[in-house]
Order: sequence, then structure tokens, then C-alpha cells
Amino acid sequence: MKTKLIIILALGLHFILPIHQAISQSCTQNNIFVESFTLRNADGNPFTPNDDYEIGDSVTGQIFITFSGSSTNAYSLKTTYDVYVNGELVVTQGYACLFNQQKVVLNTPVFVNNFTWNWGDIVEVKNVYIRWSTNSNSPCSEVSDGNSQCYFNGAGFVAAMPLFPDFNYIATYCNPSVQFGDLTVGGYPTYDYAWDFDGLGTSTAQNPSFNFPGPGSYDISLTTTDNSGTVRSVTRNITIPVFDILVEITPSMTNSNTGTIKVDMSGGNAPYTIAWQSNPAGISGSVSGISDSYTITDLPSGNYAITVTDSLGCMVTETYFVEWSSLLSQKWDLFEAKFNQNTRSVEIEWIIPNEKIPCQYIIERSETGISNFKDLGRVAGYGYNESFGNYRFNDKTLPATGGRIYYRIRTEDINQKIYMSKVISVLVPEQKGLNESEWLIYPNPLEGNKLTLKFQGLAKNKGDQVHVFISTANGRSIKAFVTDLETIILDDIVRDLPKGILVIEIVDGFKMEIIRVVRK
Repeated sequence: MKTKLIIILALGLHFILPIHQAISQSCTQNNIFVESFTLRNADGNPFTPNDDYEIGDSVTGQIFITFSGSSTNAYSLKTTYDVYVNGELVVTQGYACLFNQQKVVLNTPVFVNNFTWNWGDIVEVKNVYIRWSTNSNSPCSEVSDGNSQCYFNGAGFVAAMPLFPDFNYIATYCNPSVQFGDLTVGGYPTYDYAWDFDGLGTSTAQNPSFNFPGPGSYDISLTTTDNSGTVRSVTRNITIPVFDILVEITPSMTNSNTGTIKVDMSGGNAPYTIAWQSNPAGISGSVSGISDSYTITDLPSGNYAITVTDSLGCMVTETYFVEWSSLLSQKWDLFEAKFNQNTRSVEIEWIIPNEKIPCQYIIERSETGISNFKDLGRVAGYGYNESFGNYRFNDKTLPATGGRIYYRIRTEDINQKIYMSKVISVLVPEQKGLNESEWLIYPNPLEGNKLTLKFQGLAKNKGDQVHVFISTANGRSIKAFVTDLETIILDDIVRDLPKGILVIEIVDGFKMEIIRVVRK
């Protein structure tokens, strides 16, 4: 993706004054001077925190200038200036005629020109030269360069937006250490930072990490002060998730202790300890030293609280229900459910050998534990079948909020006998917006030579390859490589690169993300 910086300037027909001439002139009557330049949106309104831009997004807007001074007799003001973006000269002697045959307005932002830039760019206006007339009848084209009614500022100004503090973070399962990344834009760089980690600690670093007491939700505040002394704050809630447990439940035969609960753990730190307790009390037990899976057996019908603790002391507790089933004689060679992230659906498959009688398979689903199943759909059986009956059902009606989804299959034959399958579950991610990213790059903006790209989405399959392409904003290729790492260090690549926008393109399976980095 190529992003071009375009600045649209109105060129005067009668006034192009070389900068060196402006410097050499004696502007002794500079009773009008430039107070500031600011960036606004395409309608001429200030930007707000609700503007939905990400670093590197192209923004079409306007530039405004504010004049101050003591003069009450100034008309037909004309100005030239140079524009620098991220330290690079992009416009030489831009021109504007303001207040043509009108009195110059002081202390009020005034439109200068339209232009397009990239969100996060540092836009500076330098070598600012203005001249005006004391005669209200003189148009800009007749303003003389020979009098002293002028002003020059070579160092210039940062064309500022309002200061918008923002940040992102990386939190992994049961890991109390969280990495934060500063995303502040606007104001007048450089910035000072004051982080508050829910009253548990503070930091003044740009991209700090912090160790929390454990998993849970915390309110994080970032207060940013820019070079002009403007102070703004933002507070967001973050969540450190616990590790994931997956269960499969087999019902118990009526009036017997034949139920089972299979517990699979992922995302934590083995070995695990598993404890279970029935409600009402009567059945309990525990086992230690489990690497990734354990099956609790000989269970009667009832509710069971399952608590899993990993080697770091991280704990997960969930409640499950083992129910009675009058018939469990139906054999299942396969019953599994998988989440398909490309179609955002759950694909359910089951295999039944040697079907002896016509039947219907009713797929049931629960979004709130395993005691609130509802019919989802039906699949007709093959009837009399001496080989294998292979069946599939696709659940496309997943909740946007995601979460643990439970499935089971109820079989009803023509003799009105009912068979129940075991219960299986799938972890469904929250539905992401189009602009949400599974990759985090930090720090962004980049001021030094250390840059890290890190995966923050759902767990990746070990060995999955990711293609990374790095280029400049004008499309010049810098580096392309393939990796299976979830944390990618880019220090050697960015060390010798100039200031400006870097475009990072990540191709991960069928998905592609583009992240733009501002190098200051």
C-alpha cells in the first residue's frame, strides 16, 4: 500500500519572495507576528479523541494560522513558508494571501491551505515570512516588499493537533507482567509520561512494563504532557486472562456412577493440579502432576466444581453438570467441534458405526454452561447402515461476544428412544472490528533503534509461518522474510532507516494486516 503526502497550495501570480531576501530585510515593525499553526479536519474543525485514525492513516485536512500583535491598522497580509514532514522538506515557499483588502484578525485561527498528511506525522512550518499593508485599499498583489511592515521566523512552528494520549498493551495467559505501548499523537512533541497502574504502581517511561498481582481486570491511566505544557489523560481497562481449560462430559447411566469429565489444559504452565467437588457434597478428589489432560471417572449425576491450578499458582474454577441418560449404548467413533476463524463458524463432525435404525440427530448448544442447552439444528440419519455414518453440521450463528460454547447431540430413533452424546466445548473469540489488529508493534512512534513486532491474537499453531514485508510509504521495498516466531525483533532492519513512515505488511495464513510506524 502506497501513501503519498500531498500538500495543495495556492500560488500567487505576483509574489514569490526568496527566503534569503526575507531574512536580509529589516522587519522592524513586526507588530504582527505568528502565534501558531494548527492542523484541523477537512471541515476546518479541531480533531477530537473520537476521530477514528490509526498511526500512518492518510488524513485530508486543513492548516490554520493564528496571528497576534498590537497593530490595529493591518490589511492584505501575504505569507510564504516551508513545510517539513518528519524532518524532510516537502514544500518550498508555499504562499497564501489572507485578509485581502480586509483588516487582519488577531488571536483567531484562520484557514491557510488544504493538505493531506499521515496521522502521526510531525508537520513543521519553517521560514515563515509575512508582510502586510497599512492601506485598506491595497490588495495582496500591491503590498510592497520595500517597507518594514513584515515578520520572519526561521525556526518556525510545529503544526499541532490537539494532544491525544493513547496506548495499547500485551497481556498473556496468567502472566502478571504486561507490556504497554505508547500511541500518543498531537500536541507539541516531545512528551513526558505518567502511568498509573490501578494504584499499584507508576512509571514515567514511554513504553513501560508492569507486574500485576495476578490475572484480572485493572484500570490503567496514562497522563501525557507535551512540550507546551498541555496535559491530557486517558484511562482504559485491561484484562490479564487466565489459562484455558477444555472439558468433555460423558453422562452417567441411570442409578450408576459411570459419568466422566475429561479436562484438557492449554496456555498455562504445567504441571497442573486438578481438584473436583460435587454439589451437594459427597464426591471429591484431586490429582497432581498432570501435563495437559486428565479424565475424572466414576461420577454419578450432579454438579461438579472443577479447579485447575498451574505450577505458577494461577487458578481456574468452573462448574459442570453430569446428567443421567437412560441409554448410552450408541457408539461414537468421532465427535468433535472446531472453530474456523476464516468463516467465523464452528464445524461439528461425528461418526457413527453400524447404524441399525432410522433416527434424527439434534444438535444442541449452550452459551451459559452445560445446563442450558437449546436445539440448534437437525440432521437425518442414514438409517440402516453397516458401514460408517459420517455427519457434519456448521454452526454459523455464533455470539459476537465470543466465549466458551458447549455442544452435544441428542439422538431420537423411530421407536422414540433417546441417546445422549458426551458434551464438548469450543472457545470462540470475540468478533473483531475491521480495524482491530492481531499484531502489536512497539514503540510506535519509533525514536530509537529498537522495534518489536508481537502477535497478540488467538493462540497460533506451532510452526505456522508468517510472511513479513517492510517498505517505505512511497513503496520502496526494504526487507521481506518468513518466520514462525510470535515475537519478531526488527532492530537490525530499522537501525539505518531515515525518518518517515514505515509500512509493515504481515501475511498470516489467509489474513493480511498492514501496520504503519512513524520513525521520528
